[in-house]
Amino acid sequence: MASYVPPKKNAAFICYTALTDASDTTLLKANPTIAASGDAKVSKDGGAFADLATTPDVYPAAGYAVRIQLGADEMNADNITVYLHDASGAEWCDQFIHIQTVASQLDDIPTAAENADAVWDEILSGATHNIATSAGRRLREITSTIIRASTAQGGASTYITLDASASATDGAYDPALVAIVGGTGIGQSRLIMEYDGTTKRAYVDRDWKTTPDATSEFVIYADAGREHINEGVLTAATSTTASLNAYASTTDDIYNDCMIFIRAGTGEDQVRHITDYDGATKTVTVDPAWETTPVAGDVYTILPFVAPAATSDVASEILGTAVEGTYTLSEVLQLMAAVLFGKASGGGTTTVVFRDTGDAADRVVATVDGDGNRTAVTLNV
Repeated sequence: MASYVPPKKNAAFICYTALTDASDTTLLKANPTIAASGDAKVSKDGGAFADLATTPDVYPAAGYAVRIQLGADEMNADNITVYLHDASGAEWCDQFIHIQTVASQLDDIPTAAENADAVWDEILSGATHNIATSAGRRLREITSTIIRASTAQGGASTYITLDASASATDGAYDPALVAIVGGTGIGQSRLIMEYDGTTKRAYVDRDWKTTPDATSEFVIYADAGREHINEGVLTAATSTTASLNAYASTTDDIYNDCMIFIRAGTGEDQVRHITDYDGATKTVTVDPAWETTPVAGDVYTILPFVAPAATSDVASEILGTAVEGTYTLSEVLQLMAAVLFGKASGGGTTTVVFRDTGDAADRVVATVDGDGNRTAVTLNV
């Protein structure tokens, strides 16, 4: 039951009064007679008086209380005046009742719970929540990275099927991060590697631990993805090949010497070296062969790969480094080998010669004095 406190404009209103007995004004009139016409009138905002639509009555019956009932139209003013006048006789005294209306009543004031619900259910938009540093704007900025939120239609180990109203455009949600926030699989998140707008399937970077179903509530967040050359879902594979998705390059050999990583699906956790790429068929040839042959629907990533330098190239780089003046390590080793292991001649003379280990050339020629001290050295490398 409405409280009618305070009286509300354009809303039905009930109040109670009592009438003074005309024969003894010190008493209230018991069970007064109130005629339908002329005894009870109403005026709105100083307008002409008119009979009340509902004649006041004694309530409860035979008592003293008189019930005044005003309809919504009779209350459609800021100031309401009710005039009670005993037009047929002198049974009770005249009376005025003045009512001032308001826009809202106490019953219209939301409860704490309703206020809280209204805050949490408030739609955040730039048009209504754009005051710098305000809580509304801060929340809007935090949630601005949410691309989509809904309930899934189902899923499998390598994908989640988004709601029927999700985008029909291929690639609309990749790369992005999908998180299960309710229902089956709650608490899991995966990177979306490829999105099929026809099937609404978002293929993820690794198998779900708990497969999503029609109870799974998801949120898709914007994400820059990873530093991949190409990623997505395989269309076919053999023991030594894998056919990439439609977004793969059409240029032959462009992925040669890169690595292909099967992230999810039948062939998951395998990495292979790409030895050849056919841009027309979008097929890579791998080495060595797959231990477990992937299948169409497996999720893959093409990763850049820089082959290490050959051992011979590393050795040449080290040996070619100058270590003594302008002499390289290779040259120093040749000179040392000649002195330590090569033939020698001229001992006891003023010229001592050391041959290379192959006895093909004089490697070190030293001029010495009578004490055997070197006064000049000629090196041949």
